[in-house]
Amino acid sequence: MLITDLTRMQNQHICVAGIDLGSGKRVRPVLAGGAQFSLDMARHHGGPFDIRRVVDLGETKPVPSPPEIEDVEVSPSAIRRIRLMPPPDFLTHLSSAAIPNAQTAIGPALKRHLNGTSMVCPEGQGECSLAIQLANKEFQVTVDGFGRLRAAWANGINLSITDLRLYEADGATPDQDEITALQKRLAAHFSQSRAVYIAFGLTRPVSLPRTGDATVYHWLQVNSIHLEDNLSWRLPKLPEGVS
Repeated sequence: MLITDLTRMQNQHICVAGIDLGSGKRVRPVLAGGAQFSLDMARHHGGPFDIRRVVDLGETKPVPSPPEIEDVEVSPSAIRRIRLMPPPDFLTHLSSAAIPNAQTAIGPALKRHLNGTSMVCPEGQGECSLAIQLANKEFQVTVDGFGRLRAAWANGINLSITDLRLYEADGATPDQDEITALQKRLAAHFSQSRAVYIAFGLTRPVSLPRTGDATVYHWLQVNSIHLEDNLSWRLPKLPEGVS
């Protein structure tokens, strides 16, 4: 699997997804019993997961459950680093995987939430849960008044950004230096008409009463952001002896 999505979760857990290099299909490794990968599986904590990393997942068992049709069950002890894909090759795979519209791929179940800014699918609905799309010039990376990292568009859509590279080593605190650098690179890319790829993902079903609606939904989020001229961007603070 070529890793394209590496996202922070609550309580020092992470989620990873990518492209199966054999089939070209999207794939998300998961653990048995609903367990989650710990932050220790990320490169900057000595683990095998990082953007552009090709990993061998070992024996896999498909466990699709709409909209998470990409899920395959794996054993963490079987996962092995294979190689780091060069940026030009990574760009080729991103371009091949990209679709014109993530909303079309996920299907008509994906609709704007009553809060006016989120995009959601009802529990168990949606044709897929992962999609890579080219960004338009309206796309912005912001930090809201609560210190949360957000993706914003001119049409009012405002989504959580969970790209692990934009958080400090604890996997929870937004890294302001990385955020500022990304904002500058985005502006430069759009001014030069360079490609920016957004890896979208749906969350597991969850209720967020703070939105004014206690209904259980799959919430759309931005898993990772890839810039054509900055594909060497990886996790920071590499421990000594880890490549």
